[in-house]
Amino acid sequence: MATFGLHKRWFFYTDEWYVTDHTLAGCVGQYATQAEAQAQQRIYDRQALKNMGSGDYLRDLAGFFESNGQEVQQQLVLFARSQGWEDHLREHTYHNSDKTYFELSLPADATDAQLDTVLDITGASFHVVVEYKAVKSYAYIRWNYDFWGKKAFAMLKTEGQLDSRSPYIAGQPRKGYYLIHKPLKRRKTAKFPSVEAAWQEALATFLRLRDALPDSTFLGKHYVEDWSDEVVFLMAYLAHCQSLTLTHEVVTPVNQKTIQSKLRKLKSNRFLTEGMKFFQLEWPAPAAVTPEELQGLIELLRVKPFEVIPMVSEVNGQEIREYNPESTTF
Repeated sequence: MATFGLHKRWFFYTDEWYVTDHTLAGCVGQYATQAEAQAQQRIYDRQALKNMGSGDYLRDLAGFFESNGQEVQQQLVLFARSQGWEDHLREHTYHNSDKTYFELSLPADATDAQLDTVLDITGASFHVVVEYKAVKSYAYIRWNYDFWGKKAFAMLKTEGQLDSRSPYIAGQPRKGYYLIHKPLKRRKTAKFPSVEAAWQEALATFLRLRDALPDSTFLGKHYVEDWSDEVVFLMAYLAHCQSLTLTHEVVTPVNQKTIQSKLRKLKSNRFLTEGMKFFQLEWPAPAAVTPEELQGLIELLRVKPFEVIPMVSEVNGQEIREYNPESTTF
């Protein structure tokens, strides 16, 4: 279980530079150890530095080194010159003064090592590693049209169980179709109260739809051995399932044409010769399928039926804000 989260920080502009009040934004990754989280933090910070797209990093990063501004700016100017960034370093003279100041942009081809040095000199950090001690969470379920197709989507929309939404995830709107949670006597929402509740609803909806529209889904339209990019693992897994039954028919001269016709209908390029096996997966009634076995099958599929997106609403008593109209993240 992940015990460390990597969160974006919210920033606001002061008409001089960007500053943060250390309010946590969305989680971009969860990790088992602090070392893993810190290693990823540097990777994300490099990208955030580039995402700023600033025409003057000496100014816009000043919020990180306000108390030691002149010394840090001198170090950054010296570093830029040492890297041959003269085309990105501009010197200006103050109005009615002999004093000068610099503006610095970053080359598009700046290396990771160069970006790391800029981060180190300025002390800039756009993310924070948080140890998860007390966590409140929720989840979204993003439904995949490529798996389900038109009929299943129409069925869920008619039932009011699927809606187009653009929830903020890791600080960015992510448009798509999401399953709808309908709490008793409360307004319907795309937020499920926990990851466990989201998985339970997603699996139940999967089984209900597959049972109602067996030939309309990705599974119904494709041959079982084409369901996964890890065919050996998939077939071994299905062979050991208790609630899902993998059956086969041996190819003979009598049934070969019929089986090959079935393969073409299932969009398969496979050609089965005499003695080979044609596989099918038999599904029992939805209530008889073990949730754990179904979840294991879904993890092996090359086209996923849905995505459960875990979200954190509060960490150690601090609210996580996925959307803040007065601030920004990088």
